Amino acid sequence: MRNKIVRIGVVGIGIWGRMHVRAYMQHPSAELAALCDLDENRLQKAAEEFGVPKYYTKIDEMREKEQLQGI
Repeated sequence: MRNKIVRIGVVGIGIWGRMHVRAYMQHPSAELAALCDLDENRLQKAAEEFGVPKYYTKIDEMREKEQLQGI
């Protein structure tokens, strides 16, 4: 049986958000598609560190532009 890939967006890139990012990156059925945080500097650094090309400061914009199955 084939695993379905679930596109995920993480909101909040603090301590717990970073833990979620690492967990999703290791899960074979998850695709970490986007990050969202109000702090633009922290957000950009996390996106570069984790290699996530899409990041947003507004959750509504992320939801509108990305086809996510989970946040």
